Parts: sequence; C-alpha cells; structure tokens
Amino acid sequence: MDVKSGAIGEPTIAPVTPAPKARTGDQLVWIDILRGLAAIGVVLHHVRVDLWVGWQAIRSNPAAYTEFDRAAAWLSAPLPFLGAGVMLFFLLSGFCIHYPYVDSKPEDFKTRVYAIRRFIRIYPPYLAALLLSLLVERVSMELMLGESTSLNAAIRSAFMLQNYGGPTVAVVGNPSLWSLPIEMEFYILYPFLLLLLPRFSLSTLLWGVGLVSVAGALLAKNHVQWFHYSFPRYWIIWCAGALLAEWQRHKVLPKWNWIFTALLPLCTAGGMATRMVHSWKWIEDYFWGAAFFLLILWGLNKSANLPRWKPPFTKAMIFLGTISYSLYLIHFPFFRFCGSLYYNQFKDKPHNLLFSLLFVLLAIPVAWLFYRFIEKPTHQLARRWAGK
Repeated sequence: MDVKSGAIGEPTIAPVTPAPKARTGDQLVWIDILRGLAAIGVVLHHVRVDLWVGWQAIRSNPAAYTEFDRAAAWLSAPLPFLGAGVMLFFLLSGFCIHYPYVDSKPEDFKTRVYAIRRFIRIYPPYLAALLLSLLVERVSMELMLGESTSLNAAIRSAFMLQNYGGPTVAVVGNPSLWSLPIEMEFYILYPFLLLLLPRFSLSTLLWGVGLVSVAGALLAKNHVQWFHYSFPRYWIIWCAGALLAEWQRHKVLPKWNWIFTALLPLCTAGGMATRMVHSWKWIEDYFWGAAFFLLILWGLNKSANLPRWKPPFTKAMIFLGTISYSLYLIHFPFFRFCGSLYYNQFKDKPHNLLFSLLFVLLAIPVAWLFYRFIEKPTHQLARRWAGK
C-alpha cells in the first residue's frame, strides 16, 4: 500500500495513492473505505468556498434568500469539521508506508528504491496540478477574486518550499497544496525511524516523537512561523498510523471495548470544540488525530464484518480512494474555475447548498481523468525506474 496526502490553509483532507484492490474478507478493506470517505469529505469541505454564498450571508440577510435556500443551509453544519480529515490521511499514510516494512531489517531496506517510488508518485502529479492551477488563475480567477499567485509563491510551490523561509505562501488557485511538503518530510524521516527500530520499539519511539510534536505545536501557538506547517506538529499522528500497522501485522490489536467506545465521541467533541474556540486551536489536530486513530482501530477490529457492507458502497469508496490523490490535487482549481464562471454570469455565488453539491459529483470524473492520464502513468514509471 502507498499513501500520499495534502491539505489547505486550515487542515483538510489529503489524498492517498491506490492500495491493492480489497478482496472479500480482506482485513484492510477498512483502510480503503476510510480513504474514500476522507477523499469525499475534503471535497465537501471545500465546495463551499467558491460555490456557495455561505452561512453568514444567509444568516445576516435571510430575506434575500428563499425558504428552501435557508433550509438547505443547515446541511452545511457538519462540513467545516470535515477539514480536519487531513489528520486521518496522515494516519493512513503512516499505516500504509510502514505496513510492508514491519519486521524488516535495516539492511533489507532499499533506500534508492524507496526514494524513487515516493518522489515519482507524489511530485509529477503535484507539479501538473500546480501548473493547472496557475492556468486556471489566468483563465478565470480574476473574474471573481481579482488576484493571482505571485511569481515568488509559484516558484516556491514548484520546489515544495511554500511552507519555509518566511510566511507560508499559497497558490491562489489551489491553496490545498501546503501539506504535501509535510508528507515529503515524513517520507524523509521514515528510514531513520527504521534504523532505530531494532534497538527501540515503535511504541517507545512514539514518546520521543510525541515530545517533538508537542514542542512544534507550542512553537506554532507562539507564532513561530515555520512550525505552523511542518512535520513536527503532525509527526506523532503519522507515527501513530505506523503503530496501527505494526499491531495489525503482529495480530496484537487491542480489542475494542467500552473505553474506546466512550473515547471516540469525546475526542470528536474535543476536536469540534477546539475548532470553534480560537485560543485552543493549537491542540485541535490531536483531538481529531485521536478520534481517527480510534476509528481505524474500530474498523480493523470489526474487519470480519466489513465485507458484508453493501457492495456498491464499498466499491464506490474504494474507487474514490483510488483516485483520492488526483481528487485532492484538482478539486480546488476545478471549483474555482466553475465558481468564477458562475460569478461572471450571475454576479453572485450559488444561493442553495444543494445546487453547490452537484459540483462535487462533477469533480469526480474530472479527477478520474487526471488519475488516468497523469497519476496512474507515474505509478508505472515509479515501478519501472525503481526496478532498474
């Protein structure tokens, strides 16, 4: 299994590369299902940016909108929290990267093969999405926002340096790209963790990783710019996914019990509360990380029953998981392109959220095309180059 991820200026979901197709009874079918759910979650979170007037506009001037528009607006209540799904993808990334290497010896780790596969699978589609986003800006962004990405931001983003060397810069047409440099950092650090595993257990190493993450979160809270969007804050979450992989491979997963059942809604509530209280936002990621950790653990415990889920649902989630990286990379510029055309025609954003959600469905075939002609060929190229 392979995983990639990405996010937006506030945490959002990031995508994962395709895992092997789940077979009936496959214990990892839950990973595929979560990947699909995470992918559609981030898209639902972002569609509101350019393709809906927003809750505040409707609330401040209800007379300007129909009763149907006002009723549909209530569907937006859970959508802001879907942005925390990047923590789920960091967990899935740690799980899927570590899973094949559990119990492997350091001397068996092929650094060249690992580096080629990780780089080629992430960077070429990332660069293609960046160029597409800049093109979208040229064609349509100024119709609505009147702004475009600076040359400095474009160059830094091309080299995956947008999070470093000063204030984080974003591509106006696709601010979702900030977490991919963080994923690259995880990939760079992983071989060093493998070197330590023969001497220390992963659960022991997590204490040190946890200290790094707490320090990173505190520095970010105190406005040390580099720590806002870099690996220290999120490393413990990624490594917790690796721990789940180790438990799964060793068949020592903790059995699901009433304590976990109680903790799951408590962690979810903590994530929601800290999202709304600005002064607590620095610990929000850890509440969501804990909630998603428990969610993965629950599914791995219940894996014997998961294949009994309705096949169309499971197949749909696996399909979304397969194209999740492409969907993540292109959904924002797609929404902004559609939003700019709509705004240019009607001088406003769509009023009804249900109409806006139609663009989520439209984004899926566009992402499939990106996957088919850009991302999938990079998988083949990575395998070919790594095998030489």
